[in-house]
Amino acid sequence: TVSENSTAPPLQFCSEDSSNNSVFSRSAHCGSRQSDWSTVGAVALLFAGNFLNGLGGVACYVVGTTYMDDNVKKKNSALYFGGIYICRFLGPVVGLTLGSFCLSYYEDPWAEPGIGPGDPRWIGAWWMGYLVVGMSLLLSAIPVALFPRTLRHSSEAARHDASKTDVAVSCSLGPASLRDEWKDAVRVLRRLARNPIYVFRTLGNIAVYIALTGYYITFPKYTQHQFQQTASMASLFTGPVVIVSNMVGTLAGAVFVHRWQPRPRIIAWHNVLVTVLAVLGVSALMAVDCGTLRYPVATQHETGSSTVENDCTRGCSCSPDVHRPVCDESTGTQYFSPCFAGCTSQAGNESEFKDCRCLVNGGNNENFYRGVVKSGKCEQDCSSALTAFSVVVFVIQVYYSTTLVGSTLLVIRSLNVKDKSAALSILSAIMNMFAFIPYPLIYGALVDASCLVWEDRCGERGACWLYDLPKFRFLLHGVTAALLVVGCVFQGVVVRYSDRVTDFYEDSATSDAVSAPSAAPLLPPNETTGGNPPRRTHVL
Repeated sequence: TVSENSTAPPLQFCSEDSSNNSVFSRSAHCGSRQSDWSTVGAVALLFAGNFLNGLGGVACYVVGTTYMDDNVKKKNSALYFGGIYICRFLGPVVGLTLGSFCLSYYEDPWAEPGIGPGDPRWIGAWWMGYLVVGMSLLLSAIPVALFPRTLRHSSEAARHDASKTDVAVSCSLGPASLRDEWKDAVRVLRRLARNPIYVFRTLGNIAVYIALTGYYITFPKYTQHQFQQTASMASLFTGPVVIVSNMVGTLAGAVFVHRWQPRPRIIAWHNVLVTVLAVLGVSALMAVDCGTLRYPVATQHETGSSTVENDCTRGCSCSPDVHRPVCDESTGTQYFSPCFAGCTSQAGNESEFKDCRCLVNGGNNENFYRGVVKSGKCEQDCSSALTAFSVVVFVIQVYYSTTLVGSTLLVIRSLNVKDKSAALSILSAIMNMFAFIPYPLIYGALVDASCLVWEDRCGERGACWLYDLPKFRFLLHGVTAALLVVGCVFQGVVVRYSDRVTDFYEDSATSDAVSAPSAAPLLPPNETTGGNPPRRTHVL
């Protein structure tokens, strides 16, 4: 039984008379539900918070990237970009650890739920993380606000000359009108549209970011169901596998670019090769599973949809509103609730149910027998499958993260200095519109398409109680691999034009200069160097 102050629903047993069933009446329960406008307010607050988060993130990305690149030597840019990426990856590690800690506590700290974190009805204290993260953001904003307009460097004369030149130009031209600014914006867009590296790298990024980011947000749920993990453990597990691998790969890529200074074409080919390896690795993950959980699911002939009700339980007046899994340990078969196992009573130890007359023999939903079931899910040993899965994902991510620094420098060096901020702003807008907005919709649809049994919330679809694990596995990895193939094609086009990039590691004016503007257009090598590429040292 469940204590009176428990939030867990009462037990439901098999009974031909629905009035004798201890589960609450569906009509009474649904009739008591009223429209709660506080939900609208909560959604509005989350929307406003995400809007401000995106606004601040874009400004930090665009202004911060340009600010850093303008204040360091080109030959050292790889290390600085690597440091930025590693710091960005540290955030999710801390966030996932914090999330796992918060989810291990119940949503209402003062309530006794009567269920544990392994129960599918468990709702963790998701709100705790916002308090910690909010205070951390507020404290970190203080030193960022104290940064100067430009950093001091060894070539004060060069910076002073550049500043005087900018002042002279601005004085001679006078204040720009709105029409002039519009013309400048059109010219910038025209230059960017004629930059094949910028265009095709952006297209490739869209496909790759949808694939990888969508895969990562689905990773905890997939791990939880495919390998029988709790929600908190799946969240904690994501940190070492996904985030730490990103940090290791990014650090290796930054050191590689800084130490050996490969040509732009080598960097472009490296992107293609790593993406091909990622496609092969993701495809191989389709074969890694923990075995399909035995679940007596039948197909409704009228609708073709799946149901946990069979011929034996059809007369039990069982309700699918509440998921209360029980396990027949003799066959390793899991049932939706004691009622759907045909159980009529509870054993004295309260952890077992007896007189269960609807237990199925093997995969046949027509041969039934009586027996005893145990409360909770059937346990499976998924340690070996989980280890193999983790190793493959870790290796894939380490290899792919080695491309982050080099590909970022490849795009930035392909731009005119005066177009850098505008190009990064446009790139951020394009990525948000065509990658970061669609990917949760795409991968959310994949997860929903894998659901076998949905929670019924008074005629409305609620959470998914049971997933078709093989379908989930093939959909997730198949779509991810297909998107990576698309990204690989666009990255292959970037290889064709990568030799056009010049001054990849050398500052254009002097070695002491931090950022020397270069208005030279992005032209093929034979138009800028007489047909011979510029000589570089320490290249591959």
